[in-house]
Amino acid sequence: MRDYFSAQMLRWFILFLGIVIYSSSFAQKGLEGKVIDARGVPVAGASVYINNSTVSSSSDKDGRFRLVTNLQGNIELVISSIGFQTQTVNLVLPTDQSLQIVLQPKSIEIEEVVVQAYDKDGWQQWGRYFTETFIGLGENAEKTKILNPDVLRFRYNKAAKKLRVWAVETLQIENKALGYHIKYDLGHYESDFAERTIQYSGYANYTVLSDKRSIRRNREKTYNSSFMKFVRSIYNAHWAQDGYTVRALKKLRNEDKFEADSILKVVNRIVQYTP
Repeated sequence: MRDYFSAQMLRWFILFLGIVIYSSSFAQKGLEGKVIDARGVPVAGASVYINNSTVSSSSDKDGRFRLVTNLQGNIELVISSIGFQTQTVNLVLPTDQSLQIVLQPKSIEIEEVVVQAYDKDGWQQWGRYFTETFIGLGENAEKTKILNPDVLRFRYNKAAKKLRVWAVETLQIENKALGYHIKYDLGHYESDFAERTIQYSGYANYTVLSDKRSIRRNREKTYNSSFMKFVRSIYNAHWAQDGYTVRALKKLRNEDKFEADSILKVVNRIVQYTP
């Protein structure tokens, strides 16, 4: 059945590529700030990271954090903590700005998570389907595992034919094929069986588990055959240098079909006017 579904957003290909999408040769600089709740009380132990990167930290007992990175340009900073809604901040690095992040309690989150009940046997019933549509299929996916599936909640609406999935805590994912441990804050997942679409979103942070030569080769191989590389090549107009061949699509008229259609139209007119 999965072959009939098309995602309305790109597959979470970063998981399989296992690469940091930002790079720079500049000296490392710090990004500092403080995490508080709506009452102004410091939030200790909040996870603070740059989305789709290996750069991360956590807030101390006073809610303060500091990230050290050499990344340059636009980044998305993600702040998450149990009991609070995940917060994101778009920044341009480097910056001397000191951030103050206010987290909102999770009790006012989306209605489906707070009010509606979830299916008690959700993982048993939908776990395989969710894993295949969220992580994917293939050699790398076979070596990728969700370590804490118990934090996932499933709700299937029979009338609407929709499956909704959310996580009460950060997902912990191990990708042995590419040597990464991934922390993933799942924001939204919905599979619409009537429309045959799947939509999901979230934020990922990576920790290197292994950097062996075989792992590095697999990362490079995965990236070189990825859709991400193709998109970057098009965006930068480097497709030729990156080994792609791009040809213009020219539509030609099928003369045999055109002639057959013309004859059929004549025959139809004759039939219509036959007394």
